[in-house]
Amino acid sequence: MDKIMEIVFSNLAVCCYEAAVLGFLFVYFIRLKKEKKRVVEMNTLQKEKAREEKLDQILRNRLYQGNSDKAFQNNIPYEISFHEEVENNRGTNENIAVQIIEKGKLSTRKYVIFISDMITIGRSGDNALVLNDLKIAKEQCRIFCHEQCLYIQTMEDTHPVHVRRKRNVMQLGKDAVKLLDNDTIELGETTLNIHFI
Repeated sequence: MDKIMEIVFSNLAVCCYEAAVLGFLFVYFIRLKKEKKRVVEMNTLQKEKAREEKLDQILRNRLYQGNSDKAFQNNIPYEISFHEEVENNRGTNENIAVQIIEKGKLSTRKYVIFISDMITIGRSGDNALVLNDLKIAKEQCRIFCHEQCLYIQTMEDTHPVHVRRKRNVMQLGKDAVKLLDNDTIELGETTLNIHFI
């Protein structure tokens, strides 16, 4: 019995007990840290979703009051139902009608815009197309008409903008790039699919 007690309370045994307790505490704190990180990520996603819904509401209320003629006159994108058909004859000699499908981290939206001059795209509410993406600039790029063609140009080069055409990808520089039907614009965590209508 004395030998058993001596083994149980020996220095080696005490070290093993301490190591086991420390190992348990280490695993416990790692799990706590992961759980806390998961909760923070969920809260961030919920806040982003609420912010995006608010931006959607602002975009609809401030820029488009349910009147496509008003949007047609002022280069304002107006949101349409995702499965809604778009008329093919809305462009004129002075305007190019474009359908833009915005795919962000949390949602996908579809707009129609008639570009007669220029629109800007970015995070700021002053843009024609406001994107809820923290990885792009307040005024990221502009799309404009020139001689019945549509062009895109980046307005700042801190945040890269890419144009994907089939398998080819090009990063925008200071020079404007002509947009073709089915091009994809990649900026931050958002992609914009361009379709001429």
